[in-house]
Amino acid sequence: TTTEKPSLYSVAVMAAGTKINLNTLTQNSVCFSGIGMAAGWVYPIGTLLKNNYIEITECNALVKAVASAFGHMCLPGSLTSLYNQYGNNPTSVCELCTGQNEEFCSTSDTFAGYDGAFRCVAEGKGQLAYVRHDIFDIMQSLVNNSETSGISVDPASYQLLCPDGKTAAVTDYATCNWGQVTSNVILTSAVREPYIVKGYKNFLFAAQQLF
Repeated sequence: TTTEKPSLYSVAVMAAGTKINLNTLTQNSVCFSGIGMAAGWVYPIGTLLKNNYIEITECNALVKAVASAFGHMCLPGSLTSLYNQYGNNPTSVCELCTGQNEEFCSTSDTFAGYDGAFRCVAEGKGQLAYVRHDIFDIMQSLVNNSETSGISVDPASYQLLCPDGKTAAVTDYATCNWGQVTSNVILTSAVREPYIVKGYKNFLFAAQQLF
C-alpha cells in the first residue's frame, strides 16, 4: 500500500518547436481551461505572479492584469457574474474562444475544459495551453470521437514550457510543471456539528459501495 496522496500536475503544453519567451508574453496567445480551475488557471497564474511575469496594478483586477500580460486569450467563464463581479474583466479574454451563442466563452465553449484548451493549441488557435499532465491520456481516450477530429493527440507533436522558460518533453511533467495539484476533495463548513459531518462521511462511504 502507499500513503501518497493522489495528485496531478499543472503543465503548459505547446506544439513542438514553438518558441515562447516568458518575458514577452504579450506576443503570445494562451488557452486556459477555465477560470478558477486548479491546473488550468490557479496554479499557473500563481506561479506567473510569484515570478513577476504578471503585474497587478489595480484592486480586484486579476483577470484584467492577466489579459494585459498575454497577447490573445480564451478564458472560459471569466465574464460570468461569479468571476466578474466588478464588471472590469475585458472582453479580450474571450478573443480566442469559439463557442456559439450563449456557449461563447462559457464553461460550454468549444475550448473550455482541459480537453478544450488542448484543442485550442492543437488547432493552431493558441500557442500555449495550461492543462493537466495527463491530458494526452484524456485526449487519446477520445480518439474516434468528434472532439479529436482533425487534430494530433500524439505526445511527440508537443512539448512543455517550464516556469524557468526552458522546454521539456511531455513525459517530463514531474520536473517541468507549474504546480502539483491535490486531487479533488469534498469540503464542508468548519462550523458544522460533528454528527452532521459524520453523516456526510457515512453517506459517501455507502455511495462508494453502490457505485
